[in-house]
Amino acid sequence: MKTKKPVLSISLLISNRMDTIPRCLDSLKPIMELLPCELILVDTSKNPEVNKFLYQYTDKVETFEWCNDFSAARNTGLKKATGEWFLFLDDDEWFVDYQPLVDFFKSGEYREYGCANYIVRSFYDLNYQYFGESLASRMIKLDKDTHFESKIHEYLYPVYGKCKNLEARVYHSGYIYATEEDRMKHFRRNVELLEKMLEEEPDSLRWQSQLAQEYRSISDWDKLEEYCKKMLDENLSKPIVRSERDDLHVMTLYAGYMLALNQHEKEKELLEISATLLKDIRCVELSVIMMHLNLSEMYYKVGKYDKSILHAWEYLKNREELEKYPDKVTLQNTSLIMNETLDKVKINKIYSLLILSDIKRGSTEFLYKYYDKLMWDEPTLYVYDNTEEYIVNALIENRDKEMLEKVLRQGFANSTLRIRMMKVILEWERKDRAKFLETLRIVKTLDFKGWYKPYAALLTLEGNETKEEIAKLGVCLLEQVGDINKIPEDALDVLAKHGVQ
Repeated sequence: MKTKKPVLSISLLISNRMDTIPRCLDSLKPIMELLPCELILVDTSKNPEVNKFLYQYTDKVETFEWCNDFSAARNTGLKKATGEWFLFLDDDEWFVDYQPLVDFFKSGEYREYGCANYIVRSFYDLNYQYFGESLASRMIKLDKDTHFESKIHEYLYPVYGKCKNLEARVYHSGYIYATEEDRMKHFRRNVELLEKMLEEEPDSLRWQSQLAQEYRSISDWDKLEEYCKKMLDENLSKPIVRSERDDLHVMTLYAGYMLALNQHEKEKELLEISATLLKDIRCVELSVIMMHLNLSEMYYKVGKYDKSILHAWEYLKNREELEKYPDKVTLQNTSLIMNETLDKVKINKIYSLLILSDIKRGSTEFLYKYYDKLMWDEPTLYVYDNTEEYIVNALIENRDKEMLEKVLRQGFANSTLRIRMMKVILEWERKDRAKFLETLRIVKTLDFKGWYKPYAALLTLEGNETKEEIAKLGVCLLEQVGDINKIPEDALDVLAKHGVQ
């Protein structure tokens, strides 16, 4: 019986992480049920138990002796692929939204393209609250010449035809480390490989940009600034040989340098490199957008709020213009460091910088104008430091009960924001008790669990509650706090006043 050729070959490198492997492989099952697929697993674990486990998912398991060469390992799986298209990922990743990918193949749209990207959300903490997003170039139409290149940060080559950006989404936990030692071990391994590659090819802009990315990955701003400046000085002193890919690698060096200067609040140097960037014939739209992002943040930090606002507007204007050209976005987003520029984190940062800068100027106009742009439905709200504090304080000060209720309702739905917002509210007791109690009247109407709710209800009794009802609030407060000695004194005073022991 003739077996139908799979439309998609999916290949993974398998390590020794049994805490993530099942989650990854299980996430592929719906895709394989809906599409003609094959699954090829390249086992680098040297663990017989892991190897045995893999056969529960596929009979195409290849053993690979690890040799510090990711392309060699990836090519082992690629050589076994028989599908029309090839997709690869790691065993610390898992699909959370696969339908756009399935639709891409089921509709036949894939025949019009040579490659496709999907979204990867990388988490940085054990609670999966802090993350960054980027487009991953992980899918390609197979050709007889298709292969992986580079010992690290491997990539598929050559790529022919148009590229499609899919809304399919993968989560990634590989940047969560149990200890700082583990994180540095991973970093050192990558750096050693890249430095060896640079010894062999010292003028390789690809390896230069990837080494910059490694310093950025551990937030070593001193090393990132020093390295990117050195590489830029060297490259700017040489005759320019244009190529689309090399131009983007140079832009990564600019991006890393600007990011480090922003972190160090070096206003003069950031302005100087921004001027150099705009004169560089290799400059692309995304570089300009990142420049405005860094300038807006830097000016906010040094208290120049009008300039911060102007650069935030330039960020939004240039972003909107670039997004009219999806092919440009796709290409420019393949660059490292610079590819952070358009993610949700940065967009939220810009809107929060606009709101904060305006509040610092004594106005709340932008709070009303841009507040709904903040992405409150995300598990973690990425905003600039203390944004929620300034918003809540401004609304309490202005006694805008309607807007304050909206902000608190959305904020209190997030356990982390709830704590931070309640801390701000509690500080109003000594600043203005009337405004403090007005805010607590809102808090007690919100839908959440926690000691703030019975506490707010006790401090804002309407006067028609029975002793039994007041006692229930006291019991609820004690249950939530867990220790009577930690119940706020003003709540105990209310209970005592109504004769509740």
